[in-house]
Amino acid sequence: MTRGILVSAYANLNGSKTTDDILDIYTEFYKDEPFVDVSKDLPASKNASGSNLCQISVVVDPRTERLTVFSVIDNLGKGMVGQAIQNMNIMFGYDETTGLTMPGIWP
Repeated sequence: MTRGILVSAYANLNGSKTTDDILDIYTEFYKDEPFVDVSKDLPASKNASGSNLCQISVVVDPRTERLTVFSVIDNLGKGMVGQAIQNMNIMFGYDETTGLTMPGIWP
């Protein structure tokens, strides 16, 4: 892991939900967010490296009715610099993606 933050968060569900049910909820919630990528594939910090992207995936354990949410960001891109530029764009009435749509660094 070159740089970045990987988070795994857990929550108990109220009732039976599948991974696809939760993915649909997350996809709908983030549909208009240009820097959030919701996917069935588990995120990898390398995919977000050098970008303003936040990758999110979820998994439901039907046996325990527990949700696990995985998320990665580049803590220098999205975490510090990218977030400051995105906030400045919004404050000054620019499109929030201005200056932030470059692809990530690979490898």
